[in-house]
Amino acid sequence: MKRRVVLFVFALCLVAGCGNRNETVTDNEDSSMASADKVVQDDNNDDVGVEEPAEDDNSALGLDTSKIIEEQSFDIKLNGWGDVRFVSCLPDKDKDPLADATFYLMDDEKVIYKMPSVYENDIREWGLFEDISFVAFKDINEDQKDEVIVGELYVTGAGPQGMLPRTEVRIFEDKGDAFEYAKDLSEYINDSMPDDGTIYDVYEKADGLKQNGLDNSSDKASAEDSTAGAGKSQEEGYDRTYLEEKDGVYTYRLSDASIIEKYDELYTTAFSNFIDSYNEVMKWQNQSYRSKEKYTANSLVLKNNEENSVVKTGSYYEMDFGFNLDNVGYTYVDLDCDGTFELIFGILKYDEWVPDNVFERAYALVDGRTVKICEGGSRDTHWLGSDGYIYETGSSGAAYSGTSRLRFDSKKLQVDEDTDWGSQGFIEEEFLGYWERPVHIIGPYSDIDEAARRPESEISDDEWRTLFDEWDARQVGIEWLKMSDYLTKHHLLEF
Repeated sequence: MKRRVVLFVFALCLVAGCGNRNETVTDNEDSSMASADKVVQDDNNDDVGVEEPAEDDNSALGLDTSKIIEEQSFDIKLNGWGDVRFVSCLPDKDKDPLADATFYLMDDEKVIYKMPSVYENDIREWGLFEDISFVAFKDINEDQKDEVIVGELYVTGAGPQGMLPRTEVRIFEDKGDAFEYAKDLSEYINDSMPDDGTIYDVYEKADGLKQNGLDNSSDKASAEDSTAGAGKSQEEGYDRTYLEEKDGVYTYRLSDASIIEKYDELYTTAFSNFIDSYNEVMKWQNQSYRSKEKYTANSLVLKNNEENSVVKTGSYYEMDFGFNLDNVGYTYVDLDCDGTFELIFGILKYDEWVPDNVFERAYALVDGRTVKICEGGSRDTHWLGSDGYIYETGSSGAAYSGTSRLRFDSKKLQVDEDTDWGSQGFIEEEFLGYWERPVHIIGPYSDIDEAARRPESEISDDEWRTLFDEWDARQVGIEWLKMSDYLTKHHLLEF
């Protein structure tokens, strides 16, 4: 098979594509920059075709040669794979609008390898494939092998700016006889990647990891031991070692008795705090008030008045367990996959306001100290997503409500203070809801009012409903441990 003749190659072994979008960008740059971005082919390019493979050779790997993106396919000597052709292929959107691009290695006309799928069955979870912006081959994790780095463009269709392409980076690490999608490294780079990011942004962020003394090698990361003694998922988000799936339904079920016993001891202060708060609330129970008399705020609840109805204190913004410790559940989850488990509390009995798969109170360990990281109720609940993210659903009124997609980072905690309401240590990645209008805020943000006013955040009611259904379907059930069992075991029933 005739090989392509590349007239200009970076020393870094970068090969940048020249698709329609890149041609538009290049036209706006000076000629010296344009020459550095092009891959020039010989005049015989028309003769360099990919012959239709035998069905038993290539169809088994799903390669439709009519889908090959020629300007993003390259001949290269790749590590121990030798002289191969890296092939980028368009998705088959006739089968599914969310179909994703696929990538292969070929030896002459024969497919020898398909790059790992980032999404199950090569169907994206969100965003429509638009184009490939760059392909590069470079060792960025210092494992002495070139990684395959791909920049994929996608559009969300959400809001006025929803049709502007965004860059999504995929990094594939060579493991010898196969490649592995470097999820942690890819998502680290994507977290701060500009919408129109380039390969140079990837190199800069990878270099930043090295300069900060951080390890971006998945080989080394996978060798780290969890201090809790449990296997880690090594994926961004919470540790999904104990996440089980059956018939499409996900349940978090902590089954390691040694972890439970260990953290029952480490979080003794958290359980004591829970009991103290319960006792404080119960002081105000079974009180009544005089509805026809004048009163001040601090004398609203009066003792020894049996003529009027009972007042039960509580709030939409406090853990809503019905003033019954037998209805409290708890478990431990490593919310940021750092090897230390956090303690979360929920309720065992479902009601119309608060389901049994959310946590309303949570604690973390910081330098051996127990710190409350969230406190909520029927208007502020957290739940685990099957995608590894943590979600928070809240409301401050009919016009201001929605769900935030979060990551937890224990390094963001304020060690010298607990959380009376709301949360700390959670980083907001997205928000979907109503903020005077339907909005979908993409990207980390600190001021929701400002972010909701951006034109690109506005979506239609139909778009909101579609995304809401997608997010809602990710809710994970939780098999709670019983607070009452903890109290019995530790002889705390008399309080």
